Parts: sequence; C-alpha cells; structure tokens
Amino acid sequence: MKHILTLLLLCCATLVSRADVVPEGAPVNYKMSAQLVGLNGFAPANWIASKVSYSADGKTAYISGFFSLDYPVDQLWVKGRVEAGVGGKGTITIDCNETALTVKTDAGEDLELKMGEITFDSNDNPVEARNVVLTKDGDRIYLKDDASRPSHILGLYYTHDDIIYVRARMHSPDLTPYDGHVNLVELPAAAKVQDYIYHTYKWYGAKEDVIGHVAVAPSADGSADGDYYFDSLLPDVGRAWVKGTRKGNTITLPNDQYLGISNGFYVYYFGNLVTGVDYENMVNIEEFAEITFSIDNAGKIKLNNQSKANPGAYFPDGNVFGATYNHTLEPYESSDAALEPSAPYDISVGDEFLEEYGGYVLDFLQDNVSVDGQYLEPSKLGYYIYLDDERFTFRRDEYPYIDSEEMTLVPFGYSDIYNYDFNSQANMNEVYIYRTDWTRIGVQAVYSNGGETKTSAIIYVDRPDGGNDNGGGDEGDGGDNGGDEGDDGDEGGYGEYDDLAENDGSLGIHSTYKPVGTPMPYIMNGFYDTPYGMMQIIGFSNTVYFADDGKTVYVGSFLPRDFKTNEFWAKGKIVRPKSGSGQAKIVFDADEVALTLNEDYGTYRFHLCEYYEEDRGWKCKNLELNYDEDGRIYIDDNEANPQRHLGLCMTDLEGNAYPYFEFRCIDLKPFDLSTEFTEIPATATVSEYVYTGNSSFSSTIAQKGRVAVDGDDYYFDSLLPEMGNVWVKGTREGQRITLQNDQYLGNGLGYYLYYNGVERTKYNELYGNWDIMQTDLTMTVGRDGSITVDNGSKAFPGAYTAVGYLYYYVQNMRLAPYNGPVVAAPEPPSEIELYDQYNDYGVFCLVFRLCNLKTDGTFLDPDCLSYRIWLDDEPYTFRKRQYPNIDSDMELVPYGYTDRRGDEYADIVCRDINWNVVNLREDMFERVGVQTVYTVGDETRYSPILYIGLDGRTSTVYPEGIDNAICDDALPLPSYDLVGRPACSSVKGIVIEGGKAVLR
Repeated sequence: MKHILTLLLLCCATLVSRADVVPEGAPVNYKMSAQLVGLNGFAPANWIASKVSYSADGKTAYISGFFSLDYPVDQLWVKGRVEAGVGGKGTITIDCNETALTVKTDAGEDLELKMGEITFDSNDNPVEARNVVLTKDGDRIYLKDDASRPSHILGLYYTHDDIIYVRARMHSPDLTPYDGHVNLVELPAAAKVQDYIYHTYKWYGAKEDVIGHVAVAPSADGSADGDYYFDSLLPDVGRAWVKGTRKGNTITLPNDQYLGISNGFYVYYFGNLVTGVDYENMVNIEEFAEITFSIDNAGKIKLNNQSKANPGAYFPDGNVFGATYNHTLEPYESSDAALEPSAPYDISVGDEFLEEYGGYVLDFLQDNVSVDGQYLEPSKLGYYIYLDDERFTFRRDEYPYIDSEEMTLVPFGYSDIYNYDFNSQANMNEVYIYRTDWTRIGVQAVYSNGGETKTSAIIYVDRPDGGNDNGGGDEGDGGDNGGDEGDDGDEGGYGEYDDLAENDGSLGIHSTYKPVGTPMPYIMNGFYDTPYGMMQIIGFSNTVYFADDGKTVYVGSFLPRDFKTNEFWAKGKIVRPKSGSGQAKIVFDADEVALTLNEDYGTYRFHLCEYYEEDRGWKCKNLELNYDEDGRIYIDDNEANPQRHLGLCMTDLEGNAYPYFEFRCIDLKPFDLSTEFTEIPATATVSEYVYTGNSSFSSTIAQKGRVAVDGDDYYFDSLLPEMGNVWVKGTREGQRITLQNDQYLGNGLGYYLYYNGVERTKYNELYGNWDIMQTDLTMTVGRDGSITVDNGSKAFPGAYTAVGYLYYYVQNMRLAPYNGPVVAAPEPPSEIELYDQYNDYGVFCLVFRLCNLKTDGTFLDPDCLSYRIWLDDEPYTFRKRQYPNIDSDMELVPYGYTDRRGDEYADIVCRDINWNVVNLREDMFERVGVQTVYTVGDETRYSPILYIGLDGRTSTVYPEGIDNAICDDALPLPSYDLVGRPACSSVKGIVIEGGKAVLR
C-alpha cells in the first residue's frame, strides 16, 4: 500500500533526518536493558548498541541507543547535564525541550524529536513532557522503577499544534559498560562446509529460496553422527550459525541459541515457535522448543512436523521477531548454464491510488526457480515491465529513489531507497506505474548466466478501468536465446471452469445443491485447523440427506460458522464394493462446486475435497470418506499421514486454487437430540430469580431466570445467558448445591457442544500449552433464599467444547428470589461513543452501555425498561420508512432490542448483553443523547440525558430544577417542559401534562 505522507507518519517516503546532537569524547560501548512498550503493555528487552561519551570537562554526557531502531540513523544522541552527588552517585539530566533529531517531511516542515519523561491521562493520551533525570553510579546509568507499575515513562516525542505525539516509549532503562563479547556459535576448524539451497516460507506466506551453508563436524568414530551447523534458517536475522546434533537420520537443534544483534541492537534467540492460549488470563502465549530435521542418503534435509515446527527468532522475553516454516534444504552446486526462468504469477493491477497519486499499483509474485524447478541465483535474475507491447524504462525524473538514472531490467527482489515505488518482500513485489496510456501491463522474468540470457513468457493483466483480453502469456522477448512462446489461453474463458459465469452482481453466498431425501440428524467429531494447530470439534452437522436412489448423499454444515449460512451442502456419491465385501465409500468429486461466494472483488467457488501442493500452486482431488451401513461417515487415516489435507479448497474464475479450511479425522454418526438435554420433572416447583454477575465480555449481567426445586434436586436455566434458557441440574446437601460437570447445553455457533463447569487451568509440559480442566460447580444457599456461586473469581459457570476450549463464562454469579418489579429511578447510560464512519451516507453510529442493575444493587426488570434517543433537545422517533427492519414507528426502544435483521448490519442492535449500537440516519444535529426510561404499572421514571457532541465531548443534562439530582419522582407519561424534555414534579411554571398546558 502507498506510504501516505502526513505529519503524523514519520517513516514516510521522503523522510529526511539529521542528528542534532553531536557527541564529544570517545564513545564507550554499553549494554542496555529496559521495559519497552508492546501490544500487551511493557515487556523486557536488552540490546548492546548503546554508547556513552563525555565532554572534556566531564559536565556533559552524550548517550545513544535509546530509540535508534525507529529511525534511519545509526546514532540518535541525547545530551545530558552531569551533576555530582553524595556517596559517589550523581545525576544526568536530559532537557525535554532540547531537540535530539529533526525530521523533515515532504511539506518541508521540520519535526523536532525530543526525549522526555511523559505523563499520560486515563485514556493513555500524553499530557506533559518533563526533564529526564538519570542516576549515575560510577559507570552505570539507570532510571529504576517498579516494572509492574511504571511511573517514569521515557518517550521520544514531538509536538504539533500544541499536541504531544509519542513515537516510542520505555521505562526502567539501565546502562552498563559492555566488553563487546558475543556468545555466537562458531564453526570448529575440522567442520566441512557445503553450499545448500534453503527452501522456506516466511511467517506471512512469502516463498524464499536462498543459498546458505551446512557445516558438518563428524563424530570421533567416523560415523555420520556428529554436529551439524546451519547459517540461513532465518534469512531476516542474517547468516548466524546454529548448531544441531545428528543421530541416525535425525538432526536435533536445541532451543535458545544466541543469534546476535539484528536491526541495530536487539538480541535474538533461535527456537521452535509453539503457540497456545493462556485461558486463565485470556491471552495468547508463545513457547519455544527444540527443532528436529530428517536427512536422507542424498543429503537432503527436511524439517519434521512442518505444520507444528516453525524456526523463529525471538526476544529473551519471548516476543517473536521472525518465524519461517516448511524448510527443505538440498545440496547445491553452482552452474554456468542459462536456465529458463519461471514466469511471474498472481499478477494484479489496481487503481486505488490513481486519483491521489496519478498511478496504478502492480502486484506480482516471482520465484527464483527455473521452469524445471532448478534454483536460480538471485543476483543473476530480474524482470522487465511491459506496457502493452513496449518494454518500459524507469527513469529517475519520475522515480527519484532508484539507484541509477534509468533502469529497464529490475533486479530480483528490488526495493528502492524508501520502499516507495518498488517494494519487495521475498517473492512478493509491488511496483507503482504512473503512465496511463496503456491498456494492459505485463511482467517477464529474465535470467543471465554464463554469457547467455533467457526469458520467460510475458504475463499480462488488463488495466482495471479498461483493457484488452485476459489471454495468458505472449511471445517471450528472447534475450540471446529467446523465450518460448507462451500459451495464449482461452479467450475470455476460465480453464476447467468454463461453465462458471462471471459475478452477476448478486453478492453473498449461494449454495450449489439443495438436499434431496429424508433428513437424518448427525453428530460430528473431528479436528479443524486453527492458528494454534489442529483443534478438536464435537458438534452437529445439521443433517445428512440420503437420496431415494441409494447412490447419492448430501452432507451439510461442515462449516456454517464461517459462511453464516446453513445452506452449505456437499454432494457425494455412495460407492459400494462390487464383490459385496470391503469398505463402502462416499466420494466427493473435486470438480463439484459446493458453494459460491460473490463479493465486490470477485467470484469464488468452494469444493469439498482433498488438496495438495504441487509446484507453485494447490491442486484438488476427490475426497473419499468411509461409509458404514449403520449410517456412520468417517475418515480416520490421515492422522497417521499428516500431509493429507482435507476440507474446503477455494477456486477463482481463473481456476487458481487456494486452501481455505482444513479438517482431520472427520467422523459423523446419527444422533438423537432428544436424549441429551436436562429436563425438569413435572413435580418440580418453579420460582423466578434474579441472576446477576459479570460475563466474559466484562459486561454486568442482570436478568430474570428460573430455579426449579424437586426435593434435593435443583435446576437452573440462566447460568449462562449466552446459551439461552437451558436447564442444568444440581443436588442440594445442607446449604451446599453441587452442579455436576459435563452437562450438555446445546449447539452454539452452529456446531459446538457446550458443557457447564468450573474453569481450572494447568500447564501441559508435554504439548507446551495450557489445558483447561473442569470440575463440579458448588453454590451456597443463604437464609433469605439467595444462591451464590462459591469462590466467585476462581470458580465460575462456563460453557466450553468437549475438548476444553472455553467459549463463554460468568463470574461472581449470585441468584436472588424475584418478587416483581419495584418503582425506581433508572441510572443514565454510560460509556457513550459517536462515530461518523458512515457520514458519507448520512449515517452516524452511536454506541453506549445500558445496564438494568443500579449501583445500589436495585434490579430493574428488563420488561419495564427502555431508552430514548435525543437529537439536540428533541426526542427522536425511529420511523419504519427509514428503518425498514423495525416492527413499527417507535420513540422508546425496549431494553435489549435488536431489529429484525439481527446481524452486524442491523440499525438497532444489542450486543454482549448491555452494549447497544444504533445507526442514526440523520446528520442535522450538534449532539446526540440517550435517556433511560423505566415504567412500572402506571408510573414512569427517567434518568438524566447523557449527551455526546460531534466533537466527542460528553455532558449530562438533568431536568430543570433538579440541580444534578437524579429525577426519582417524574410524573407519568406524557409530562414535558416547553422544550419537550421530561418534567419532574418539582419543575415549576408551564408544563405539558397529558397533552394539555398546566401551570404549576
């Protein structure tokens, strides 16, 4: 994406910087530790690129390395005033008003970057910058704080229009002299070094082939076992050696090998990245372990367990810098042959920057391999760009950041000075084209070696606002030997998908099949792919249909959550063995389209199939499931063969295939839904209760529920509001009620099964992740009939999958008998926000929180509660002509109301229990307010109106004459003052009461 030039984005295209502070004296190397801010707060980090020098009189100190990673200078120096102290200690004071670095933008403005101690408000906005006072103890320089509650936050900042902008921040810096020793892995003199090709993929999916080295130090007995050294497993870190030991055909590389200093100063370690989830704290965790490779007789080395083992470089605190996967290493011998390069692919061109910059953005992938799969040296590879049939030359007057005055052959993986017009990441390339007098653009690979040059076919794509054809490759340019003639393709066709029409403008999801036959409910057991590995699922496939012909089966809802539809059906063919013995199969044809997805940017087809990687793309083949005559449909053999990929493969109109969803060991069995749910006996006595607590979304829960009692058996139906009114059973003994774990709650998110229980976490050392275990839930009955979940913050009702994946939980649950609504004044809404992201359409988005539990614990019956929207000083009416999904015109919106659309595009929706989102189809107002209304019988109470203005400022408006007191005695509707606001009994003067003017 184009690097937009603004004052707030410092790393911009034409950023020019200079160091304003020039050090005096000989600099001394220092090692620095600090707490750096990251996604999850402050995290420890260490680096070794700091330097300290002093003036000749010793009164001025110069320190570098605080924030050098963030700027295109090697040394960012700050100057401090040295003062002697008591007991050999002193201080170094850094003036927060002194410029350390100046950054000049395209607009010619100078942004002066300074270092100061920053204070922040409750919303994490910088408020003030103060001088930094460091302690100097001999050679050591530090500013220490409690790491868990930092108060001294150092920041590199600038000001613009009197607003402080913080570019980087830290606390607790500690600098100590460093002798320069680095504990890197070194090769022994006897090691034999050999060139290898490292085939790998980066963590963001880019393919990269590099020449590296493998060094072998044989064992003393002369066997193949011994030490192996690798230097290019992590290209982003550079050629840092890591060491492993071979035993048999397995090479094991231990974790925590030091890799050196990257990007200026950070220290990295090598290891296998294993991700998991800490469910107790609800955060992602990353653990590291050793890595194993297998080696064959030809010397080819392959990473084991490709989907689970990812070599990575990371900080000592575990934050990952770079990870790669799918490593294959093979011996390499250089050659002088000029090989034909493979053509660029996945070419696209967009005009999203045409209006702003007058240019198009060209994206394509280029691999450094020949057409027959041989490695091509990157230094001898490049590409040409063609506009129509003319080879294009990039000239510096239009591309000011290229390396020469003009450039026709672009080197492989080329990026210009600021990654501005040319940006390459491994095999991914982005080029900006500013000419507009063309109808199609092409890319051609060029490889020169041994005095010869060979080229690929030119691969063209049309200009997005009008062009020629989609024909595939044209005739190669030739070079010395000439390129081969490319395939022109089918005019306007889509390969093997010629029968598929282009996007007809009907956006959304369209199922190819409608099931035929008698439905049979099934339960599904299997595993599906997640960012944390394969996760087990147990849930429903809505139904399986067997057609009357006995040969066809329709399996539905493998993936309903992903497509927001229950109309996903895959059609299979039942194949029985001809001999009458053996395993029957259900075969899903890889060419059968199960689902079509039309979106603004294209049409895609989804196939239920088995897919595999071949060359540079994915291929699909038929999926075969075992079928037993008792109705079971399953496949259980790919756990032993993890390279089998089962699931959905997505194809576009050009026939390119992309894996979308993967599962393993699928097993579907007929399921009787009626036997699994807890039901209350006819003899049970049912009472209404108020359920209060805090949900996993941090929302306060306050709702009516039921408790049924039958002797010592207790039944509860609202412990988990997200699951609906589902009964769970407990047994009372004395004042203690015990709810047995693993009670079936139903089917959430389309297919999961949930159970009730208590969350306990335990670290699983075998798999390097956190397990969730469930135990029985206990509750205590009070003398007043109230019921409280024991150990509120540690034991709580939870809904989770059969393998322990937590979906939803409630904390601090308490149940109190409900005796009907009481008249009370409601409290105003809170946490109000107003967004104008839809302002081009005349729509503002209002978000606010509305809870039916007062701060004094008074429960407000949801059936009696509603809210009113105010635009300026007028109550707003939602009218059906503007909001077609509401039931009728309404001024009062019921508590928890969601309109009939019910999804993320609804105009009025209640989410996560207490959060409300309202789309206002109005734009003629200065502020918008929300007021809570509570009606019990013929009495109505109002809250103050909570307003938010277009400037984001909030205010609370109370009815006249109340002086910031909540109106607890408002008259029944309708009673208004002369500007239409609800009027309390204390309001004097003329009011509108019951539609008439009344003098009080």
